[in-house]
Amino acid sequence: MILKSLSFAAAASHVAFAASVTIDPNLAGCKALEKIGKTQVHYPIDEVVDIINVISEQNVPFALKSGGHAQNVGFSSTEGIQIALKNFNSVEYDPVTNLATIGTGQLWESVYAGLEPHGVSVNGGRVSGVGVGGFVLGGGYSWLTNQIGLTSDRVVEYEIVLYTGEILKVNREYHPDLFFGLKGGGNNFGIVTKVTLEAHQQGQVYGGQIFISKDSLSKANTAISNWDKNKNDPKSSIGVTYGYAPGQGLFAELLLFYDGPTPPKGVFDEILAIPSAKSSVFSRSYTDLVLSVNGSATDGVRGYYRGISLKEYPVVLLESIANYTETLGKEAESHSLASLVVAVEPFLKNINSHDTYGPSAFPHPADGYLSPANFIPTWTDEKEDSYFYDLTKKFSDAITFNADALGQNISHAIIYNNYANADVPHERIYGDNIDKIADIKKRYGVDRVSHLTGGFIVGKSVGKSGNW
Repeated sequence: MILKSLSFAAAASHVAFAASVTIDPNLAGCKALEKIGKTQVHYPIDEVVDIINVISEQNVPFALKSGGHAQNVGFSSTEGIQIALKNFNSVEYDPVTNLATIGTGQLWESVYAGLEPHGVSVNGGRVSGVGVGGFVLGGGYSWLTNQIGLTSDRVVEYEIVLYTGEILKVNREYHPDLFFGLKGGGNNFGIVTKVTLEAHQQGQVYGGQIFISKDSLSKANTAISNWDKNKNDPKSSIGVTYGYAPGQGLFAELLLFYDGPTPPKGVFDEILAIPSAKSSVFSRSYTDLVLSVNGSATDGVRGYYRGISLKEYPVVLLESIANYTETLGKEAESHSLASLVVAVEPFLKNINSHDTYGPSAFPHPADGYLSPANFIPTWTDEKEDSYFYDLTKKFSDAITFNADALGQNISHAIIYNNYANADVPHERIYGDNIDKIADIKKRYGVDRVSHLTGGFIVGKSVGKSGNW
């Protein structure tokens, strides 16, 4: 029995609420949902409470979908009930408090567009197609991170439906233990429907993409490494992608950002002097910059994330990343490769000093700078899934070995939640906070139901996954 067709890329999902609804009559939980008449959306948070109550009573597996950007099987996809949060799409700004309250079911570009008339923004996703919910709960690295820290550092309040069905407002004053847990603790506790963040005054920005062919990679590696060593302007930021695609070969793409219409002399001079195949760097709105970068390149194909953490980017390490990208890309062409990219993200060393609202479940102490990097292969043939899983391991093992040989000591470093493969031990996500998260879960009675969903759920065994 199908009540309303569901159109999104998720594996074997049977129910989605606060968006659209599909029901598989073979699931006991779905039959229960039919009985309570939840076939249309009225007041979304009440819908979520009802669904959680059914999930709890029937022990039905479920998943949460905000933007659906997650690459791990079972994180935003499920064989049970999928709760799609797209109707949680409000964007409100209070100029008196300078706080923005946003629904977790929308994409960041919609948030920026909603805040733009007020002359403010928030530190959310850097590319298009990224959902609010998972990004915020994973920590969140932004174009504004060099100035104001991670996204979770600027959250002042969460609205959550606990896995017990209870609705709570959570901040430093009310439920401070849970406030700590939600700051980078993922979906361990419930379904977050709204977040309130400190806003950032936002005018025109300077930025865009520079595409670099293999012939200019040597100059690019030197310029990137020099920028990493010498960066000191918190308004500036870069992202670097090394890529390989059949018929195109090895290439690089640089993303530049400056929080102002024109960067001062010296900020990007060496990078802008690199011979490029194409450049789209100019002054524009923050929303336009984010929309110009496609963050949904894995749509319609199979894919993995394999995140690692690095501390710095000397030329020799960047060269090894580029070389491995090309070598593994050529090897993978005969295995239905669509593309292979490696994203590296150098930030200022002091980005972890902006936790104004207290410590986080995602460990990022002021003296513990780490730069997230992500290896992302995509392919088309499901018979090659194991091959590409092994390929991601091969790459991360090689780059970790090379970084450690340079003295970075990152083989046991914390890995950014939103880039981590599902097989990463939870200790590598939450560090010494893992026992504290477990205690908070028990205190609020959410432990049992949390084990019915995907994610880096404390107390639940790790898995292996990709986006199909």
